[in-house]
Formats: sequence, C-alpha cells, structure tokens
Amino acid sequence: LEMPLALPHQAAYFPDDITSRTVLPSDITAFQELEQKISNSVWLQIQGSAAPNYFPSLGERLMQKLSNAQRWVRVFIQDENVIGYLSATTTSNQTKGTVFRPVIAQEHVEYLPHMLNEAAVWLRQLGKETIRIGVPDEREQLMQELLNRGWVKTVSWVQLVKWLER
Repeated sequence: LEMPLALPHQAAYFPDDITSRTVLPSDITAFQELEQKISNSVWLQIQGSAAPNYFPSLGERLMQKLSNAQRWVRVFIQDENVIGYLSATTTSNQTKGTVFRPVIAQEHVEYLPHMLNEAAVWLRQLGKETIRIGVPDEREQLMQELLNRGWVKTVSWVQLVKWLER
C-alpha cells in the first residue's frame, strides 16, 4: 500500500496513555510473541519472521551504514503493555520510505494510523515524498482499514505471481 506524504497530516498524536520509544534488543521476546499471536503459523513458517527488519544483526547494520540506508524502528506501548511495532527504512537516493510488516494485534488496529503518522513525520523530515507499507495478504482486516483511510494498493503477491506467469 502507498500514500503520498504531501497529504495534510497532523503532528504525530496519540491518546495520553500511548507512548513510543526506540526498540531495544530486550524487546525481541515480546515481539516474537506478538508476531506469533497475529500470524498464521503456516504463513509464518513460509514467509519467516519480520524480526530481522526490527532487530537487524550487526552485519545488517553495517551494510545499512555502507549503503546509506536509514532505519526507524519503534515500539508502541499502552499502559505498560506493548500494542505494536513499526519499522521503516529509506536511502538517500529514494523518494519513498517503506514500512515493513507492521506487527500489531487486531484489537489495537485503531492506533495504526497514529503509528504510521509518526513514521510519516520521520520520512518528511528526511525529505521523502511517499510512504509505502507492506501488509501481508492474510491480514485482510488490517489491509481494509488502511484502504478505508486513503491508502492505495499498488501490488499484491497474487498480482505479482499472475504478472510473472504471463
């Protein structure tokens, strides 16, 4: 899904009881538990965990630095409970930023626009024009929520496979 950053956005706002902070290595257990809770186990076995996008290894961080990539990774907390994670990346030669598979429970999806707005603020500060988000096709309710809020679907794995078969 994709949305231009030129659209009017309010400053990142959260209800008073929601905070965000940089992801720490100690967050990986809670991340994995939430990811397993929201993902179909077969799908997760095939696709693999999104953890490398949220907790890059030393080698991956070195490659990011050499390729001039910038990464923004946050955990969002409500009343001392984790409600979700977002990871975004971009490089200096791109006009777009990409948010990797959001890890958020369905009961907290209402907060996803606020979370994405915080990522959008970061991308606008870097001079980017567009934000993209990768949403697994299995997260239909999440996808529909974003489509209802003005996001545009650019491609799905099913569309890509059909295109490659031609």
